[in-house]
Amino acid sequence: KQNAFDENQIFELLTTTFLECNEYNRSMLIFDIDSLIMLNKSDSEMSTSKSISNIRVYQFIREKCKTSIVEETEPNEKGIVTKIEKWIVMIVKDPWLKNTLVDDIEFRKSSAQVLIDDTDEKKRIDGETSRKCPKCLRNYTPKEARDGSCYYHPGFVVDIDHPNEQLTSEKAQAILQCALLQKLSEQEMPKLLWACCLRRYGESIQPCETGKCGLPKELEDKVQMNNDDYINLVQEHFKKNATAKKNLDEFLRKYRQTATKKGPTGTSVQSSTERK
Repeated sequence: KQNAFDENQIFELLTTTFLECNEYNRSMLIFDIDSLIMLNKSDSEMSTSKSISNIRVYQFIREKCKTSIVEETEPNEKGIVTKIEKWIVMIVKDPWLKNTLVDDIEFRKSSAQVLIDDTDEKKRIDGETSRKCPKCLRNYTPKEARDGSCYYHPGFVVDIDHPNEQLTSEKAQAILQCALLQKLSEQEMPKLLWACCLRRYGESIQPCETGKCGLPKELEDKVQMNNDDYINLVQEHFKKNATAKKNLDEFLRKYRQTATKKGPTGTSVQSSTERK
């Protein structure tokens, strides 16, 4: 191969090598396919495609590979059986070239290889299938997901007048929408807060966490995205956020202390001594 400077020399070298191997009952040829086969690569806005430039060399190697065989001959006159072993080993790094050779030569894949191929195909389909992110609740494609594109709250929503009920974003939105449609006054509006950052629910301020669309890291090995209930599972996980609960408890304690010092009109309540 190292002395093969053009296609004709490659053919001559390969032909000589195969003829030499035919002289033996047992032989093994090892090819560095990436060095022998040259690929053309073309990029477009939609995809990248590959093709084989020295197709004659490729076809020659492909047909010779089909002659590899391991078998025993019929017994001769003396009853002697000859074992024929013609091994061909191909080292291929380029995935596209490897798959092309496997398909063209019609190798029978092992059970392990079939399983790997099936798994890879499922991953490919999964990566190209649009779905709703369980964190930011926007549609995304896993293959195109990037760090910094997912803005979300890793906690839950509470109405501080009913702090024992932990709300999901959807339920909080329903409560807020009902209040808006009823045209409640500002004092009557539900006081909805995100427990994780104590920001008011419904404000246009960016959520407190930024990451990559998909499952939280701590759930990647526990929750399957093909589970129809994966969004609810993540929301329930956020309800258990210990930091969010601690933030909320501290806030409610201070809020109640402040509220007890306010009168019905919002003015400070004075003691009898102060009123005199």
